[in-house]
Amino acid sequence: MSILISVYGTLRKGCGANYKMDNTEYLGTTKENVNFKMLHLGGFPGLVKSEEKNELVFETYKIKDDDKNTLRTLDQYEGYPSFYDRCEIELDNLGVKSWVYYLKNSREYSSEGIIKSGDWLNQ
Repeated sequence: MSILISVYGTLRKGCGANYKMDNTEYLGTTKENVNFKMLHLGGFPGLVKSEEKNELVFETYKIKDDDKNTLRTLDQYEGYPSFYDRCEIELDNLGVKSWVYYLKNSREYSSEGIIKSGDWLNQ
């Protein structure tokens, strides 16, 4: 079964870590209303859960069925499961469910650094 993963920061096209997506299939970029806020954490963003829906920009990729390494590489890069956790979200505009990384200890972060545009590349 294929795994879909949606990225919103340094793994996106044009960013320094996008090469980690080389063995995946790009499915598209979409704006989605989700129960997360995007925070600026310096050199990268992070999502925190939110009661309100916010419009955020994601790039979604499909990890090939026989690829055992890409998800492991992404988990390591994102510090999963100690720094980031991941959950599946519904991407209405693409009509799929996809995994997304979010900050595990969201209470540690203030809401001052909210990226209001919801787009890491267009702050």
